[in-house]
Amino acid sequence: MTRLLRWTQGLLRFLLGVVLTQSFPTAWLLSGWGQEVMRRAVLARWAHATGAAPPEACAYWPPFVMGDPGGTWRERLLGGAWRNLLRGVNALAATFIVTGPGIALMAFSWRYGWDNSFNKGYEQAYIGPTLGLSGTFLFMLAMLYVPLAQAQLALDGRRASFFRWRVIWAALRCHLRGAILLAAAYFAAALPINIFFIAVLFRFNTDATADWSDAQVLEALKGHYLLAGIVGLPLFAWVRLRAARTYADGIVRALRAGRLRPEAYAGMPAVEALALALGPPLPSRLAATLRRTLLVPTLALLLAVWFGFVAQIYIRQFLNYIPLGGWLNQPLVHAPWLRYIPKGLADANGANTVDSAPDLPPY
Repeated sequence: MTRLLRWTQGLLRFLLGVVLTQSFPTAWLLSGWGQEVMRRAVLARWAHATGAAPPEACAYWPPFVMGDPGGTWRERLLGGAWRNLLRGVNALAATFIVTGPGIALMAFSWRYGWDNSFNKGYEQAYIGPTLGLSGTFLFMLAMLYVPLAQAQLALDGRRASFFRWRVIWAALRCHLRGAILLAAAYFAAALPINIFFIAVLFRFNTDATADWSDAQVLEALKGHYLLAGIVGLPLFAWVRLRAARTYADGIVRALRAGRLRPEAYAGMPAVEALALALGPPLPSRLAATLRRTLLVPTLALLLAVWFGFVAQIYIRQFLNYIPLGGWLNQPLVHAPWLRYIPKGLADANGANTVDSAPDLPPY
């Protein structure tokens, strides 16, 4: 009976998470929840590396909405939601600082390229592709950094931790195999999510749906994106766990190899405690030589995998264009917002009125 109750509670919690993927503010909350998932995963990984007992909270998933049982009734009911929302805003702000330049160039080049094509501006034809390639390269470089930086931010929640690039670089350089597997995980997880958005083109543009009313299309779209949430939420949690474990293992290897100096992680209590628990570094000359030898080809392979991730974005936008936010918000990188209802679609009552939502929201 107790196991059945736990399974029921877990299912209801999962369905709540799926509902939270359907709007942007609640997707912010899920971004903060992802930060807590990463924090617990990093601490559990470090406890295993040092032979210590992991914190008790690492044994279960953090709640979406509920707070700590020892607080007031408001904290018990909604404390988790408020905490996750603040963490989500914090994580998104830091992430956009790094990913923003690349995706802004990609979005502008896409819009400019189509406008220039329609207007036959042949002398300016190079501008769109040049900006697009530049934005793609910047975004690929950002994705070498962002997943590990999000794990580092999750440890103490201080935005400055996100930009301790020397620590991130040491973790990346000392765990290149993990970084490749992480990029491959993002690529694989993005495939089903993008397929759901592309499937709208083929599912709702057939003879079978030609006579549907706007209300029927709207209800079908809602069901379609709820199914996308059922698939997308576990994938979002999976890549967050992969990133956290890659970061944790990279830091352990960097400390053991002597690649992280104490001044680089000064002011980061969790890393300082890990360094004390691991003891003095034991650098290996052979391992250092291998890292230097494999660094350039491995980074080239990493960029190639991340290029595949970016290519999926372009293919999705070409087949089922989502306005500006389709570039600015990538569900696995930013907020897991897995729903896009076109602005001109009728409301739930089937009235032929234009949705009053602004143009900028992504999904």
